[in-house]
Amino acid sequence: MRWCEGESLQEPITYRMDLLESLNIPSLPEQQTKTDHKCIVAALEKDSSIRLGFDVCLTCAAPLPKKAYICKGCKRVSYCSSKCRTSDQAHGHGPIVCNLLKLCNIDEDCEEGLLSAVEGTDGVEDARYRVRTELESYPATLANVLTDSPLYRKVLSKKRNKMVTLHIIGASTDAELWKGKNDGGYAAYTEALTAMAEDYSLSQINLVFIGIDCKPILKEKYIVLDEGKTSCRILFEGLVGNYENVVAKSRSRRSEADIYIMFNPGLTCPDYSWKKVFDSLRSGKPFLISTNTELEAVMDCQWLYDQRLVASVPEAVVEMVRAESENTGNDKSHIYSKCLPDKDSGMFFGENPYSGLRIRQSGNFANDLFVKSKYILGGKVDKSSSSSTTHIGEKRKSIDSDQDQEKKKKKSNSALI
Repeated sequence: MRWCEGESLQEPITYRMDLLESLNIPSLPEQQTKTDHKCIVAALEKDSSIRLGFDVCLTCAAPLPKKAYICKGCKRVSYCSSKCRTSDQAHGHGPIVCNLLKLCNIDEDCEEGLLSAVEGTDGVEDARYRVRTELESYPATLANVLTDSPLYRKVLSKKRNKMVTLHIIGASTDAELWKGKNDGGYAAYTEALTAMAEDYSLSQINLVFIGIDCKPILKEKYIVLDEGKTSCRILFEGLVGNYENVVAKSRSRRSEADIYIMFNPGLTCPDYSWKKVFDSLRSGKPFLISTNTELEAVMDCQWLYDQRLVASVPEAVVEMVRAESENTGNDKSHIYSKCLPDKDSGMFFGENPYSGLRIRQSGNFANDLFVKSKYILGGKVDKSSSSSTTHIGEKRKSIDSDQDQEKKKKKSNSALI
């Protein structure tokens, strides 16, 4: 169930087309690029910035000829020879991945206003809807997960008839507050937060977007409550800069967050200093994080635990480590033996039921697919934790080096551009 601009959250609508169901696919086939070929391993070790299937051959990482061999179906994947193309089509780039990448072409044309490529077909309306649901997934995730989870409901209950402040950290104005008709993201957040405002009789909701790619903004919206008797003010504020510096300098009441929100932060990406951000967060305050893939969510859980910022790792992640141990014979799940139970720590992990419908292609691994904010995790900041610094076993053998993990994180960050 989802909602769109102009429609009430109390009357949600279903997707006009469930892509995976229409293609008879039980779940999105993420991470289809095969990187265990010895030539690819050697190429990645030499230069971890190469883009498989874009700059070099997707099958063997060889340089592409002037006239590369492109997939005839989706035209989004490149090879050095017809032999490599045939080989990959029998493995990573099969019909399912190819069909989903064709939809990427349509959605990109739709987003850029180049509808001539799909005009006159039944796919125009569906493409517009997919693009819209991706944009609205941030406000839908924020509003619904906060009211679904006992962790956040406990905070909101204490704020009844009062003001609640949410910090969206590492935000980008274009990603979190897109431009469009009816004030774009402002209208979407206002609509999404209506149920929360009504359920807890909130007097004001402060949405503070903080990041180096934010623009300075200060905008007001209002939600009518109690059949017009009262209203809840929503204040949108955009602050430019690194979170730890901006918050330290601010003297506003809005500098004290009740809940921290991070959409696709890339905690393990070396290009960002998330440790400094978390050092500035208050212990005991809850946080919510979204990621594009299951692998990234697992890595983020591990990073938080290794940095002694949380008291536990969700049981689902521990089970994944234990399952992987059965294949490698190296059981590392015992390092979580002193973790608090999920119910005590408030930690959770799983698929995000409020992510959008649009499927995207990785910018670094041409066969890899993802949906923005497809996974969520959350808990409470706990700087008193005495967690281990042993790393989780690899999720898959093809990403077992630091260079490959860094490359995988860059894929996530490129999705916010």
